[in-house]
Amino acid sequence: MLNNNNLNKKFFRYACTRCGVCTEIYPDNFKFQNNLVHLTNDLSIKKLKRFNNFCPGTGFSYTRKDSKKFSNLIGTYWNSYVGYSNNRFLRRNSASGGIITEILLFLIKSKKVDSVLMPIQGADYNQLPKYKITKNIKEIKDNAQSIYSKIPIKNLINFGSQKIAFVGLPDQISSIKRLIKDNIIKNNIKFFVGPMVGINMDNESINGIRLSFNIKKNTKIKKLKWREGKWPGYLGVKFEGYKKIKLKKFYYNFLLPFYCSHESLLSTDFSNEDADISVGDAWSPKYENSNTDGMSLIWSKNLKGEKILNLMVKKKLININIVNYKEAVQMHLHMLDFKKRGSQYRRNIYKLFNFPAPNHIIKKIKFKISRYIIEAIILTVVMTLRSKFGKLLLKIFSPIFLGKIFEILRYVWKNITKKIKRDKLEYY
Repeated sequence: MLNNNNLNKKFFRYACTRCGVCTEIYPDNFKFQNNLVHLTNDLSIKKLKRFNNFCPGTGFSYTRKDSKKFSNLIGTYWNSYVGYSNNRFLRRNSASGGIITEILLFLIKSKKVDSVLMPIQGADYNQLPKYKITKNIKEIKDNAQSIYSKIPIKNLINFGSQKIAFVGLPDQISSIKRLIKDNIIKNNIKFFVGPMVGINMDNESINGIRLSFNIKKNTKIKKLKWREGKWPGYLGVKFEGYKKIKLKKFYYNFLLPFYCSHESLLSTDFSNEDADISVGDAWSPKYENSNTDGMSLIWSKNLKGEKILNLMVKKKLININIVNYKEAVQMHLHMLDFKKRGSQYRRNIYKLFNFPAPNHIIKKIKFKISRYIIEAIILTVVMTLRSKFGKLLLKIFSPIFLGKIFEILRYVWKNITKKIKRDKLEYY
């Protein structure tokens, strides 16, 4: 169990996920400063016990929970679907198929909830989106986009008597559910929905665009969308005094190793296992090559989520088709392995170098030297590119060049490591 001495700079730099929960629950003890959480006053024994239970940085259990089905890769689930919103505008202006936004609108319009707690982008794009309680339909529609950086939770205890739907990342949803279970906060949140999460970037990632395009560091952002245009979309960003920048999604992915968060490397939860419904891109040639308006892979994680999807189908709000488990998992098999098995190696490597890492309870694997070598290479590359020296590459080479090189190296790396990474993955 972590104590006040363990809650030091190293813990908050490496193990902390910056979910924002501790600063909401114990504002007298924690604060954000320079994008890091800091312990400002020691926690009492009672608070420490609670903190250890709800903090994602200490680790969560990913063992079987009550549900229709369970997978060590996905967690509990009811069914898996591929589909999209029947609202053409939502579908084309969301990250994938507009499913999350459509769910939120349905929950409000059907009065199953009063409001939504979700990240909202303000008028100033130089400020990150902030968590806000809203029931404004236009505001919800306007924020139907991916955010590639972590947004700490705010307004978590300001619900009054409202029924709330919460949109969040895996660690945030898991943490809040523990708060509710331990009666630390009231059970106002009636529905949890969120994206599947592979690799998130540190909040400074937009500086990588400035470096790549030789844009002055303090130049203001006038507009920013990470997934603009037709699916899978492109990065669209307008800096004051410069032409609008447009980069294909698979090109601007070159930023990932430069700004990859420690949480992304250490987390085991890809599919947002504690959500009622989780949604991601339907990465499959079957859909990528036949459609340009966005397709979502959807997991109903429990009966509550399943019922909501069925109601929305009856009202013709969404179009979904059930896909079997094997097909659904294949769409994200690389990232599922990265999270569920690769993270166990990376956590051991972190601990070997005395870096804090969460102690997730998960099905253990038989560790192999060959996989340790692979993960050591990944960490070496990421840590090098995250450094000031690595950032020089962003200034030296053009973003188009880096994007193409990244795609080539990613393809080659996948083929080289595929046999080791996929070995008996379906039996995990």
